[in-house]
Amino acid sequence: MSPSETCPLEASAQAATTPVAWLSWFARAITGFGIVSGIGWLLDFAIFASLSQAGLRLALANFIGAAVAVTFVYFASVRHVFRYAGGFLYLKFALYVGYQVLAITAASIAVEGIARAWGMPGIWAKVIVTPLTFGANFLFMLLLVGQRPGRVEVGDE
Repeated sequence: MSPSETCPLEASAQAATTPVAWLSWFARAITGFGIVSGIGWLLDFAIFASLSQAGLRLALANFIGAAVAVTFVYFASVRHVFRYAGGFLYLKFALYVGYQVLAITAASIAVEGIARAWGMPGIWAKVIVTPLTFGANFLFMLLLVGQRPGRVEVGDE
């Protein structure tokens, strides 16, 4: 990221040199991402439920719903949550799409596998997989926009 593409949330993260400051930065970042991801998850869930009720295989229904949702989450969070101020970079979006193809494929296989192995409806299997996908997506977005929480030194308060 060039100096002209400074990210305000990244600057506050780098300034977070105390444990309290770091926790404040982290809470702000994960809460914002959680809100945007929650909206995306509702979109994903509605598409998944509709398609699976229509008889589509669970893995395919999950893949389609998740693809729509993660596209929404990317565009909503890159500027509004992570406050990325740079231009639209095709490489960042291509990396995001590549990551999501792998992540959604893995999650879709997991949803179908859990539903079959435990004999539960696909919707409940999706609920089980969601915390794992949320955490992985949050970490990937931090890496993608170049944010890190700064250093935390013991005794710095």
